[in-house]
Amino acid sequence: MKNKKLLFHISGEKGSGKSTLLSWFADDGYFTTEVRLHLEKALKDGEFVADKIPIKFWWTEEMVKFCQDYIKEHTLVFLTGLYHKDELAYFKSAGYDTHSIGVICDEILRYKRIIKRARDCEIKLNLENLREKDRKRNGTEAGFEKSDISNLIRYSEIILFNNNSVKEFRQEYLKLRKYILYAYRIK
Repeated sequence: MKNKKLLFHISGEKGSGKSTLLSWFADDGYFTTEVRLHLEKALKDGEFVADKIPIKFWWTEEMVKFCQDYIKEHTLVFLTGLYHKDELAYFKSAGYDTHSIGVICDEILRYKRIIKRARDCEIKLNLENLREKDRKRNGTEAGFEKSDISNLIRYSEIILFNNNSVKEFRQEYLKLRKYILYAYRIK
């Protein structure tokens, strides 16, 4: 793997298990991050102004660059948080061999998980709010046409299904990790 920079983007709908998968990679010692964290830091530090964000769920090259600057010293990266294949293409143009892992989960199960975990930004969400957020992320809501999570998932090289228990999803992760280590010659 010397001199080869690998980036695996984990795509999935809200509540599908992306963060869980990312945390397992981190727990196993791999470098992981979420794209939004670097934009949030840049906003907080005054390096970027919110007025320059064109629409939600769409990262401009300037915005994605904050993440790329953070990861540039790493030759193997697992990340989540992109909304469109053009954003993934930015990392390819920055020298990464990019790959996609899609996580699929039944809609009602995802919604139950989101409501149960109740992150700060999710506390007051109901079924219709969640469906609206999905439409925005999928680019089917007016004003959000550039977002396209569905195609990121659809065209992923690897698909994981997360419709069962955490224990079963963990088993899927372990198989995935073994496959990635072998297929991409990672030590």
